[in-house]
Amino acid sequence: MIKRLAIIPARGGSVRLKNKNIKLFYKKPIINHVINAIENSKIFYKIHVSTNSIKIKNVVEKNNIKIDFLRPDYLSNNTTPLVKVINYVLKEYQKKEIYFDEIWLIYSTAVLLESIDFKKAAKLLTNNKIKNLITVTKYPVPIEWAYRIHNGYLKPVSEASIIKDSKTFNQSFFENASFVAYKINKNKNYIDKISKFFPYELPIWKSADIDDKDDWDIAKKMYVLKKK
Repeated sequence: MIKRLAIIPARGGSVRLKNKNIKLFYKKPIINHVINAIENSKIFYKIHVSTNSIKIKNVVEKNNIKIDFLRPDYLSNNTTPLVKVINYVLKEYQKKEIYFDEIWLIYSTAVLLESIDFKKAAKLLTNNKIKNLITVTKYPVPIEWAYRIHNGYLKPVSEASIIKDSKTFNQSFFENASFVAYKINKNKNYIDKISKFFPYELPIWKSADIDDKDDWDIAKKMYVLKKK
């Protein structure tokens, strides 16, 4: 049996959207939607919500998820790299002599994900050549067509590219803040800074990188469409 750990980062003190990790999303905290999708996949050995907030802890534990330990404040500011959070969690479980084969970082607002996405991604990881995996989504138009605003007017990033047909460019992707999965070497029991990932592609309607109210409103509309 593959021992998979799902880590959901959910620190207190979100800046642009207050309490976004536990903000009600169609009558229940948004993080509970994500937890339920993880549970329904039935592929995870343990779910750990990494938070420094007692308020978030209390909300999560009402959903029958026990938080084994809190995240320290020094790892809870908005500039803390999540790889440090992951390694802290692994170290704490190591103290309890609990080890894992795969570590999945699943974002607390990835509310458009379904249990089937975790199953499909897990199947990809059975390939020995794939060590790490991350969710991505296609850019709707070539990034070579990008503009910047200069002195109040639009200015192409590349004058040469802006006039080219879209078929002349390769497809580009962006990380959509849904989940990242790592195979772990038990002898190391930590995650290195990684630059090489295998892509797990999600359609745009499943991508919900929620940072502000506009993102929240879009996610609500897409959630309704997903249910139809």
